[in-house]
Amino acid sequence: MSWRRGPASLVIPLVLVGGLSACSEEKPSVPQGPEAMCWNAFDRSDLLPLLGEGKKVQVEESIRSMEFVDADCKVRVDGLFRFAAAADRSKVDVGLLYDFPREKPDRIALGDEAVVWDKGAAVAFRCKRPSWTINVELTIHSWRPPSGSTTPRAANTELIRKFFAFAQKKLACDPAPTTGAGS
Repeated sequence: MSWRRGPASLVIPLVLVGGLSACSEEKPSVPQGPEAMCWNAFDRSDLLPLLGEGKKVQVEESIRSMEFVDADCKVRVDGLFRFAAAADRSKVDVGLLYDFPREKPDRIALGDEAVVWDKGAAVAFRCKRPSWTINVELTIHSWRPPSGSTTPRAANTELIRKFFAFAQKKLACDPAPTTGAGS
């Protein structure tokens, strides 16, 4: 009787160990999301390093006014914010409306004034067109450092450069230098 009980009691731990080892070999899933996000300003490959693990990517885009430059984009993974981009008509003549001392930003050469920090970047520029001139401020924010070997500031610098080029094209701004006054 003890022989029958012994092998049966061994089967349960073997099944549990096998099941646990199968689970531990599973790698976290990386959400795919749409091919382009935030008004098609960013490709999936641009934002994938910032999204982390998860199952579902949700992109919320709004454009309240192209004339007055008022647009927001939020990217969530499984309901958690992972990335945001905004374009706003600036209320200052030239330069950034907000200061970012808490983030300890580095200045970068872009637009009229640009800064980058570990979880974001911002650029201000004057958009000149034949019929009008407006001041624009673009910002990006990420909630997690990028995966891979890229540093957060390097990743955010590339993203804000891409966003700047996209905005200038969409707003039909006259070509402007890409070097900033603050560099």
